[in-house]
Amino acid sequence: IDGIDLLEAIAKRRSYKRNDGEWDMERTAMALLTDYRSGAIGRVSLESPQSRAEMLALAAENMVKKTEEQPQPEADTL
Repeated sequence: IDGIDLLEAIAKRRSYKRNDGEWDMERTAMALLTDYRSGAIGRVSLESPQSRAEMLALAAENMVKKTEEQPQPEADTL
């Protein structure tokens, strides 16, 4: 199922028809976005496992750099 088929199925389910008899894809898309934003369709991740792994690796690398850049306190000598 592609994006158009999905929108058409949602339009049919919600009876979103225009005056010319075609399915109202714009209204359907707006309703889908509203439902997504409000959480009505549940928790949806827009990340792939690969992009998530890349993001976590980059965050870890940035934390290491930040730690290395901070001045280290000098040990007190007697």
